[in-house]
Amino acid sequence: MTIEPHSQGPQGQGTDQPQPFSGGPQTAPGGCSRPLLIGCAVTVVLLGLLLLGFLWKARDLMPALFRWSLDQFEQQVAGNLPAEFSDAERQRLADAFDAAAAAVEDGSADPGALQRLQGELLDVARSGRLSRRQAIGLIESLEAVAGQRAPPAAPEALPEVGEEPMPQALCAPSSRDSHDRLLAA
Repeated sequence: MTIEPHSQGPQGQGTDQPQPFSGGPQTAPGGCSRPLLIGCAVTVVLLGLLLLGFLWKARDLMPALFRWSLDQFEQQVAGNLPAEFSDAERQRLADAFDAAAAAVEDGSADPGALQRLQGELLDVARSGRLSRRQAIGLIESLEAVAGQRAPPAAPEALPEVGEEPMPQALCAPSSRDSHDRLLAA
């Protein structure tokens, strides 16, 4: 009677498992093949070159991209204007959008006003329907980017509808008034 090595499984099937003392070279299964690694490296290099090309041309592409985004915002704002907005105010809004885009294209846009405009446009995109005050503020911000008007001042606390403004006699004196009274005494 001869004893055979464990080359067959429990029902006489062959096993694909490597034998611990078979003497042949053992290769680890899995891992990436060389062509796959080369393909990944070529893809990374091509993406890097595309990124460099984009950065090289970004100065030329940004005004066109900004114009496109302003056109999208203009369509959104025009659809959300209050009903009492007149045709003249709608035309002023369209002219302000065009003037802001032209100022960015020729490089004469005020960077501070542009940053304020970006914040207002994001607020408008989130809020949906615009109030008259928001729409006028947006027009003034667009005109400030183009250098057509001074940037809007910080909003003061305006009385609500139906509320009377505080009489001047009840208001606290300003520091300038106090200073003038001290000098007169």
